[in-house]
Amino acid sequence: MSKKKSNICLTCGHEHNDEWHKEHPPLNKSNKIDVKLTKEYCKNQIRIYTHKNCKPIWCDECQNIKEYLVNY
Repeated sequence: MSKKKSNICLTCGHEHNDEWHKEHPPLNKSNKIDVKLTKEYCKNQIRIYTHKNCKPIWCDECQNIKEYLVNY
């Protein structure tokens, strides 16, 4: 009997088999366009809301974005 491979990232909990995520994939660090989008987002957050800084936090295992770290 073979073991069924889990579709859930053990580090961040992202479910890779979820239908919604198949249609709307999360930002991924290995995608240059996604990295550019996160940098633009942070740049806008700093400019609009005068945050001190903004940094995307990526999952070490699946490389999907987990959150943004924003200092006020």
